[in-house]
Amino acid sequence: MGKKTRSAKKKPSASNGSGGKRKAKATSGATKASANPFATSETNAQKNDDDRPSQSIYHVYKAATTRFKEQLANLIPANTFNLDFVKSFVDAADYIKDNDVSVDDSMLRNLRLAISVRKKYSQNLVDGGDEGHSYFLLVLNYCLQVFRQCNIVSQPEQSNSKKDDDEDDNNSTDHFCNRFDALLMLGDDEGGDSDSEGGDEDIAPDRPEPPAKEYSYDDLMYFPDNAKCLLLFDTMAYHAHEYSRLLKNLKETMRMEAEGDYPTDRVPVEIMFQGIFANSIIRNIQELENELYVECPALKDSPYRVLVCCFLSPFVNMLSDSVREKSPHAKKWKDDFAFAFLADIVEAVFRCRMKEITGIANRFIQRWKMPNGNNVHWLAIITMRTVVKNAGTKAEIEMRRWPPEESIDPLLERSPAWLREDLQDQLWTSINGDNSLLNTMKILDGFGSSVEASEKESEEFTKLLARIWTSNVWKDSLNPASSIRGDLDATLISMMMHITQCKWRFDGGELPMEKLLLPHVNLIRKGSFFKPKPSFALIFAVHTMLMSIFELQGDGDIFRIRDVAKNSFDRFMSQAGEHLESDIPCHSKRNSLLKFITDTERVTEKSDDADFDKAYPMMSEELHDLLIWNPLSAGQLLAYTNICLSLEGGFHAMTLSSDLSTVLHVYNALKYHELVDDDLPLLADIDRYFEKTKCIWNGWDKPEQGKFVYRLHLSMGATNEMAIYAQDRAAGEKPAKKPTYSHAKIERTRQTSKRVSTTIDPAEVSLSYRRYCQHDFKVTNKMLEEGRQHQGLDLHKPLKIDPKDPFPIPWQIHEARTRLLFASILDDFDSRLLKYNMVAVGTVFSQFLYDTFHPDSNEHIAKYEAKLKASGASDVRGDLRSFVNCGISDAILASLDYDPDPERFHYLGEAFEEFFYSLDLDRVGIFEGLDL
Repeated sequence: MGKKTRSAKKKPSASNGSGGKRKAKATSGATKASANPFATSETNAQKNDDDRPSQSIYHVYKAATTRFKEQLANLIPANTFNLDFVKSFVDAADYIKDNDVSVDDSMLRNLRLAISVRKKYSQNLVDGGDEGHSYFLLVLNYCLQVFRQCNIVSQPEQSNSKKDDDEDDNNSTDHFCNRFDALLMLGDDEGGDSDSEGGDEDIAPDRPEPPAKEYSYDDLMYFPDNAKCLLLFDTMAYHAHEYSRLLKNLKETMRMEAEGDYPTDRVPVEIMFQGIFANSIIRNIQELENELYVECPALKDSPYRVLVCCFLSPFVNMLSDSVREKSPHAKKWKDDFAFAFLADIVEAVFRCRMKEITGIANRFIQRWKMPNGNNVHWLAIITMRTVVKNAGTKAEIEMRRWPPEESIDPLLERSPAWLREDLQDQLWTSINGDNSLLNTMKILDGFGSSVEASEKESEEFTKLLARIWTSNVWKDSLNPASSIRGDLDATLISMMMHITQCKWRFDGGELPMEKLLLPHVNLIRKGSFFKPKPSFALIFAVHTMLMSIFELQGDGDIFRIRDVAKNSFDRFMSQAGEHLESDIPCHSKRNSLLKFITDTERVTEKSDDADFDKAYPMMSEELHDLLIWNPLSAGQLLAYTNICLSLEGGFHAMTLSSDLSTVLHVYNALKYHELVDDDLPLLADIDRYFEKTKCIWNGWDKPEQGKFVYRLHLSMGATNEMAIYAQDRAAGEKPAKKPTYSHAKIERTRQTSKRVSTTIDPAEVSLSYRRYCQHDFKVTNKMLEEGRQHQGLDLHKPLKIDPKDPFPIPWQIHEARTRLLFASILDDFDSRLLKYNMVAVGTVFSQFLYDTFHPDSNEHIAKYEAKLKASGASDVRGDLRSFVNCGISDAILASLDYDPDPERFHYLGEAFEEFFYSLDLDRVGIFEGLDL
């Protein structure tokens, strides 16, 4: 490092970028220290979720088509064509072409998207949709071909040259945040209609022949509830398929690592990412389920209505026709009553209460005075058998072998199979095939139904339980599962029993950011696990845990993954609690926060009243570990501690006592004067991570000589006037007037200033934190201009949404976000950011300051500490030490700013080197055995 020219006494300029006065802007600033430091991140994540593109393909389609219609209306004279009717779209398109009207390229993108999504949504309509839907698709295709022959113009991009450089994040190409801008993520090179085989664009397209019936726009914007319900199952099937593929990759990683063909230090990243992926798909299903109930409020009452809507529509029609023909109360009949009747039967099957079906049928017959009561009973039995055939457990199907004379029924034979084998890669095998989610739902429902039921009411499930537990019980390598359905049924029941004995229950207390980062725990904790009618999100979460066990069984990999995650978790908690158990003074606020963080360890604990001996062998320590540390949970807990608790909790804990700012400012000044090595273990990394943060360096470059004190005071949250006053005093000047201030004024400054903050936003330091914890998937213009790549991932590529892709738009968006997240995790892991326990780093910094500025080794420090204590600065030992550290550092920086002989602080540089070169990095490393 070359010697820097020492400057004379200088005062910071009132306007330069290293410390001048700057007009405050109403942007987010420092936040008050609170009992829950994660509250702000939870709010930010929720805001990003609220701004996300719709997860519902119906919303995507509706928004794109509506925007196209509005743009089309703006290109034609008012009242020329009535666009409330679909056939007028054809006339409007011809008018635009004949009159040489220019067409905006955004309208074509909306049109292409509308065509693409309508085609994909029509997969869930009977025979691809009726005459009206087919005609609408022809009309949209015709419009696209006509407009491709028009003059296409692009809207110029808004100039950003006048925008503040700090607003780059707001000026981003993040197409995943706004619901409607996300629909315009189509490239300009699609080449036209996805139906088109190419050809000469000058050839006039054939006008679609209008059908005999005139269809309105509103009529054809409607899609039946059945199609919307099937989308939920399609998405669960797709996510299950992708998660299964990811788990197989992890299995291969574990094999290669065991054979020495894969680096050991990469394994935690792979484990962590599969947990994060599971997190994202569980939350995605939760969001999609909520959107379904907004679109179809009548289905919200129970998941069984959704099953009826998906798979038993013919039975609904049959029953409705019968009631309208036979019942004396037919005028009061609504199809909703048929849904309710069939849903009650489906619920009785799923909740192992089939004896109630006769009573359900009798009540229906009596309510509607049905003369053909036998037919109603027959339909109820057929419905029951259809559900058992498609969603029953293997044990149940074996228990319920029908007599030969009852095994054949025309309606039963004609009822459609619930397994949709026509879809690509047979995705639906995860719904009701060998890896059946409906099988998981059946056992979950039966168990929940039996928990609070009387002995007589739970008799049916008790018999099923006995049959399951005495049949095929999974034992990893000793008795591996060949399918989830059947072979892991006993394991699922055991896991549910352990849930009643662990702190995932309501008595465990919700963890910070649990809903966002540990959704499977949160869904179980909310109490719906043992209530009737569990959500599909909960069912899917439990099923993904089973999937992780199934795909990673054998070779001891499940237990190796458990050990990696559990050892890391225990190590993190031990390191986080070190400061509380040591003699190092701890600031009172830091003390409270450390207790808050270490208390999250309860998520892995058994309940206080747990007693495994009562239910052995269904319950044991090993099976408890399988629930808490199955691969899915292990990955999520690993990410939760390494990203959320370490970064958010660790950064907040480090700033509460100003130890981090004190150490880095003194270290920077010593480096400036070449009094200390600039590559000290741990410290060099921490210095690099925070070099652009608002809290430490106010978002500017590091200060040079003459500005050390000024910038230290800004980093502590002082106003600009107060910091300048401190710098003037350090320079030996006597300012004319000491600035007046109040705590309220300082707090306003922290809240509104773009340069002053007393907390570190982890999103400033870690892209993986921004993506994972805040759900922020912005890709800024700055990143694109710099050609930034993450692990070879071109940032432009995942932003492209291809309407010709076989998967729906929301699935493509999810896949793109997944790629961005994984790349950012690899970046942060390679930079060692995710290998450090930042809570423990704060403890190390506190120890360094205590050892270096110890009153027993320096009489001046002893006198200063006594003076502060006498002044009533604080009666708390840790708080008093914080004041001492700040005051001593301020005096050192003043000397390094203006002392003609800074070499006299060579001893301080040696103290830095001695401490950090001799530091045992195991104290701050989350993973045992990984190099730092």
